[in-house]
Amino acid sequence: MSTKNVTHQYRLSQWAPIIKECKNSGLTVLDWCVENNINEKRFYYWQRKVREELASSLISTNNSSNETTTFVPMLKQDSIPTEMRSSFTPDMILDIGKYRLEISNTINPQVLSEIIKVIHHV
Repeated sequence: MSTKNVTHQYRLSQWAPIIKECKNSGLTVLDWCVENNINEKRFYYWQRKVREELASSLISTNNSSNETTTFVPMLKQDSIPTEMRSSFTPDMILDIGKYRLEISNTINPQVLSEIIKVIHHV
């Protein structure tokens, strides 16, 4: 592993708990960053890098397993009755072609793993 890769991995390991602390604080990212003297753009940069690393490791782990992918039909948001819709606010939104995936930071890792498998095959 090159020095650059080692440095990058070290920084990822430093930023992961910082990002988790921010999300668990109940504050907005901007308020938390101001309170903790962290540059907001730097925070979002490392949040993206941590998520990319997580997704990459999940994909490589899943590619090496013998599990099968199961597709589940989903309703379009327009076809769900208003009273059944939640007030969910996603932490991450992925637009993939005509599909939109809204994810919370509290998502179960196994569920995220299954979602990534499906996305990989779309």
